[in-house]
Amino acid sequence: MIDILITALKFAGMLLSGVFGVYGLLVRFRDKDDKITKAGRNALILIIASSAIAVGSQALELIRDRESTLQAVRRTEAIIAEINRVFPAALDFGDAGPEETKNLAGDKSSA
Repeated sequence: MIDILITALKFAGMLLSGVFGVYGLLVRFRDKDDKITKAGRNALILIIASSAIAVGSQALELIRDRESTLQAVRRTEAIIAEINRVFPAALDFGDAGPEETKNLAGDKSSA
């Protein structure tokens, strides 16, 4: 559910930034006295707000992805710890050298 919301906010922010950018080009930003008009101020506020939505949703996506990665690492570490707990001897060849290790693995070429 949160994925859909983040994606929708991202696309809405990008779309609105474009729309309000075009709107900003079409309105007069300044009057004859070189002061910012109300329409110009509104266009600027809308462009900044829609950009903030896009940036904020991107930040939320990065945070969510980081948390997902951390959870995957924790699960992997737990699986490895369980394998090491259940099969400690299978992974420990002791002082066996390369030749002995090959023989333990069933390699008949050196025998």
